[in-house]
Amino acid sequence: MTTPNHGTNRNCTFDNWFTSINTDRKLYDDHAVTMVETMKKNKAEIPPSFVELRGREKNSAMFAFSVVLTLLSYCPPKPKKKIVMLLSTMQRRGDATETVRLPEMVQFYNETKCGVDTFDQLCHRYSISRRTRRWPLTVFYGLLNAVGINSMILLKGSHADDKEAVPDRCTYLKTLAKALIKPQMEARLRYPKLSKNLRSLINGLLKIEPAERAQARQAGGRAGRVGRCSFCDRSKDRKSKTKCCRCDKFICASHQHTICPDSADD
Repeated sequence: MTTPNHGTNRNCTFDNWFTSINTDRKLYDDHAVTMVETMKKNKAEIPPSFVELRGREKNSAMFAFSVVLTLLSYCPPKPKKKIVMLLSTMQRRGDATETVRLPEMVQFYNETKCGVDTFDQLCHRYSISRRTRRWPLTVFYGLLNAVGINSMILLKGSHADDKEAVPDRCTYLKTLAKALIKPQMEARLRYPKLSKNLRSLINGLLKIEPAERAQARQAGGRAGRVGRCSFCDRSKDRKSKTKCCRCDKFICASHQHTICPDSADD
């Protein structure tokens, strides 16, 4: 994501989802990109005294420095005392150690975080993420959330003169999701050992009429409106006008089952 800014000496503002000290050093040393970001307080690199609330005064700041990084522990003047951790490769000095004003690092983060917070809110509102212990899968979920936002922006840009052509975000994401999974569903239909229930569900989602249903409907049309029950012995020769809504087979009253619309959809 930062590739367009490599070598430009620009700054990137991140939230704690992207925070990594090794990444910060690599971007600064190899690509001349500085960063200002929040950090989770459970990071092993943070000194224990920086996350200790006991004895901390409100609107106080503590700094730690390395050759490249500056770590800030800030206790804001809010009714509920808490610690805010920030990491920066942009600021090289500490300030506001007294309780008179906001640290420069916090001011800069607040001024530039709007895009980060908006992006994070959009990701969480319609998130596809699921609980998993596989880190690559977590990254993949994050990429898909970002794809949903960025593709919506591109769609709006390409239809700037016709805003009515752009659907709302919920509808767009549903359409995008169906487009992404459609090739997989079509591939599953070609699997000969696919269960009948799953095959019926996929056909319903893709709005595909199964071949056996089309053949049964044509056969039923040629035979007329009355036909022999497909589940009775031929010796009984039971005739019926009722057909199955899925396979179009004739079915007598003794083989019919009552089902509600909600269960029928399942």
